[in-house]
Order: sequence, then structure tokens, then C-alpha cells
Amino acid sequence: MPWSVEGLGKGVALAIKGVIMAISNPEIQKAKFHRTFFYLIITSFVVYWISSFALSIPLGILRLLVHLFAFLFGFDNAVPNAFFLSVSGVIRDALMSVPLVGMLFVTYLYPRLLDDLFMDSLRYIDVQEAMQEGRRPYASALAEYEFKVDYWGNIVQYLKRTYKRFKLSILVYALTFVPLIGRFVVPLAGAYTVIKSLGLSLGVAVGVTSYILPPGYGIQILSTLFAMRALTRELLEPYFARTRLNTRERARWFREREDVVFAFSAVVFWLVRIPFLSVLGFGVAQAAAAYLLVHVTEPPTKKEVDEKNKRVKKGDENEDENEDIPTLDVRGQAQAHNQGQGHGHGQFGQFAQFAPQAQFRMYRG
Repeated sequence: MPWSVEGLGKGVALAIKGVIMAISNPEIQKAKFHRTFFYLIITSFVVYWISSFALSIPLGILRLLVHLFAFLFGFDNAVPNAFFLSVSGVIRDALMSVPLVGMLFVTYLYPRLLDDLFMDSLRYIDVQEAMQEGRRPYASALAEYEFKVDYWGNIVQYLKRTYKRFKLSILVYALTFVPLIGRFVVPLAGAYTVIKSLGLSLGVAVGVTSYILPPGYGIQILSTLFAMRALTRELLEPYFARTRLNTRERARWFREREDVVFAFSAVVFWLVRIPFLSVLGFGVAQAAAAYLLVHVTEPPTKKEVDEKNKRVKKGDENEDENEDIPTLDVRGQAQAHNQGQGHGHGQFGQFAQFAPQAQFRMYRG
């Protein structure tokens, strides 16, 4: 659907109200959620410091050897020093993403935690708004869907999507080195992927902006946009998992609400960029996503639920796992370009995991 200022404003308002609703929800404040997120935050600190110490040893040894060779043979070690600084920054960003990545991995093995959080949020919203406004309650309607998890299927499909994104990333990266057309690869690839996922208007704007700005800045914009989209998919996963929408249905769901969802994700995205507290921020954003869902969709009817449950039992879900968004990954490349180490060649890799301090890296189809 066409973008509108009204839709963008609605998305921002839903994000702010959703966060406030999540914080005030007494169910979320209960011990089971507090204890879980407390343990995850403590684990975040421990894993971060242990990993930092373990990785600092080989880097320190390499840096010492470089300084030694520079002293013995009299060459300038400025370039190696700049390289080590860049590598250290990339590693630091990657380590900061470990807690959230770990939590999302746990949700593959035990999705009930975030599903409970999402459903509790819906129940609280029903009490606060639906019953008072005479609307049908959402939580009870969504709970009619059978909660079923295909652990092996989820892992297999994730690996397939990751492999596909990796191939696309390598192809785009190789094209950036082709004379004459290399300078246009990042803007065109960015415009194409954004048009497919976020609409024509934003895609054209991103393509033009990526061409005008230095490559590093254009890449950062693309990474942030894809990060926001990936975050929203993860936040709404409890809804998609229960209703069992396949990839094409999910893509259509987003296209019909793209301006509202985009504005919503632009607000809650910053909650998961808080150092060490990204896990807690994700929990708040997950609860806020329930508020978004209530205001952009209608509760499923009994007939819809029964038909879907019958198809699931018969195995006729007709899943189509073709990823609708080829993704770009450029962690740290903007820094390299800003330091004058690049010449318009964006580096691409696997946009596969979450990185609160840089950009998100995982989609679930």
C-alpha cells in the first residue's frame, strides 16, 4: 500500500504506547520474566568479558610481532596499526551481539518463553482496551491456534535461507570490483532489495542516497533498514508461528502495512542497541509488538482458526521458503571507507545474526 504521513505517525505512536504498555504490564513484572532476563543479562557480562580476554591474547601477540618486525626492519607500522584497530572494533561489535544472538538461538530450541511474553501482553491489552472499547479480545482468539513447533524444520529452513543470502552477498561483492559498473552496484542492489521489502518510494530514495553519499554511509543506511525489518519479523514471530503464515503470506502482510510497521521498527530498534541490556530491550520490544498487532490486524475468527488447524493436521500448509529479501552485510566497512582504505567497493557477507551495536543479521522467513 502507498506510504503516508498518517501511517508513519501511527507507527511511531503505536511504538511509544506499546513500550509504555509493556513496562506497566504486571504480568511481565512477575518473577518468571524478571528472573529469566536477569540471568541473561548477567550471562551477557560474563560471556563478553571472557570472550574479550580470549580474543585479546592472539591479537596482542600479532600486534607485538608487527611492532618487533617494524623495529628490526625499519618499516612504517601505521597501516598494520590501523588494521588492528579496525579488527578490534569489529570484534567488539560482534561480542556485544552475543547475548541477543544467544537468546534468539534459545528461542529456536524453546520458543515458549517469548510466546508466553507475547500472549501475556495481548491479554493485558485486551483488559486495558478491548473490553473497554467493546472490541473482540485478541489473545483468546489467537490462543485457539494450536501451538506447535517444528524444531528440525526451523533449523533446516534457517540454514537454507542463510546459504542463499551468502551466495547473493558474494555475487554482489564480486560485482563491486568490475570496472565502470562497480560504483553502481551498491546503490542498485540496495534499491532493489528495499523495493522488494519496504516499497518503491523508500527503495528509490535509498538507491539515490546510496549513490550520492560515500559508500560507507550508504552501506550503513542499508544495514540499518534491513536490521529494522529483521527485528520486526522476530518480534512478530509468535504471531506468525501460531497462524502459520508462509513466506509469501508474511511478505504480503508486511506490504499491506509497510509504512506503519516501518515507523514502529524505527522506534523499538533502538531498544536493542543498549549495551548489555539489549536482551531486556528485546523483551520490551516483544511486548510492544503485541500492541502493534492489535491495532493493525483484526483477531482471527473461529472459522479461520478451524480451517488453518485442519490444514496443519493434513500437512497442507504449502510452505514456500524462498526468502523475499536478499540481504547485505557490511560490518565495519563504513569505518574502512572513512579511513580512506576503500575505493567504493562495499564488502558483503552473511547478514545472518543480530548485532545490537552494529546491525541485525538474521531473518526468519
